[in-house]
Amino acid sequence: MIIKPNWRILTIGDGDLSFSLSLWQYHQPSSLWATIFDNQHQLAQKYGLGNFNRLINTAGCHVLSEVDINQLQSWQQLPRQAFDVVIFQFPLVPALPSKDDYQTLTEQMSVNTLNRALLRQFLTHAHDSFLDPQGPQLAYISSKDVKPYSDWDIERAVADGLGIHYLGSSPFSMAQFPGYRMRNVDRPGWVKETAARTYVWSGKPHLELVASLEPLGYQRDDCCGLCRRGPFANDADRQAHERSKRHRQLTEFDKQWQQYLRQH
Repeated sequence: MIIKPNWRILTIGDGDLSFSLSLWQYHQPSSLWATIFDNQHQLAQKYGLGNFNRLINTAGCHVLSEVDINQLQSWQQLPRQAFDVVIFQFPLVPALPSKDDYQTLTEQMSVNTLNRALLRQFLTHAHDSFLDPQGPQLAYISSKDVKPYSDWDIERAVADGLGIHYLGSSPFSMAQFPGYRMRNVDRPGWVKETAARTYVWSGKPHLELVASLEPLGYQRDDCCGLCRRGPFANDADRQAHERSKRHRQLTEFDKQWQQYLRQH
């Protein structure tokens, strides 16, 4: 993850605040606003208040609880257009309270679409409300590079039509943030570390930054960008891929996502 000293940084949904604390301690932003989805009572029950107390007692740091990126009223206390980079670490739609709630919601759209929509809301609000037009205007999403997260087509799908530049991605290394632990969304405990990437968008082209990132791949005619597969040796090779269960599944996810975009 590219972090430059003296950037003004906003973190979204930082579970136990260990990412924000490490960011502050080891990367020297000029200011840091850290947000969590839980209220303080839930935070205390799940993870304790150690990181929370360290941050709120540090000059230049602010912590705001009960922030839902989908709910405008929950982040009205955040300063508008005051940040250089907004970071969303390992976002995931929280589990629903009951099986009935889950069935009701997934009758309307799949879990895959729900997660894509969450990321799209983040990018929209980051650029419309949080990022300073005079700054670098960077939005970062870190996500696991395994299923089901890799099924979200983050690089291509979530910013479709928003007019935001996708700049590329880089491997995410926990070692860059000592003390950071990935937490479960809905319960205490840690998430097993797996391969992950940080994806980068901006309202600006950022040619210098692009040189340090890996571009969107598999966009050639002899590849499948949807599945990130190829190059294919010949037409028969491509046709065999398109008959595969993986390709058919991702094609269905893409159809569901296009339907969502038409309705929203």
